[in-house]
Amino acid sequence: MEKKENNLLSQNQTSSSNFSWILDELPYGISVQDTNRTILYENKKVKELLGTYMGTQCFKRWTYIPGEGQNPCQDCMMSLIIKDKIEACPKTSLSRLKASLREKESFIGEKGK
Repeated sequence: MEKKENNLLSQNQTSSSNFSWILDELPYGISVQDTNRTILYENKKVKELLGTYMGTQCFKRWTYIPGEGQNPCQDCMMSLIIKDKIEACPKTSLSRLKASLREKESFIGEKGK
């Protein structure tokens, strides 16, 4: 029985490692939060662009933007999901999220100049 449990644990660790590797190879930043907005996972792209904020609330990464970083973002997808208790993002919300990310990327680009 113990051998079977060790094998399952090993397979689970391998699957988790493969999952992280796949997400790290994407050209997009991916961050996973729990319902309290605490960051549980960040892929390599997020860490390259913004640094790591693992274990903190996601909105705190924006403290260098005036008026941001103290409270959840107004256009926060997590807020919409929690409020509506939905499991998938509606198309209009996805468009708002993309526009918000473009604005933040633009600000980050200006900050680096």
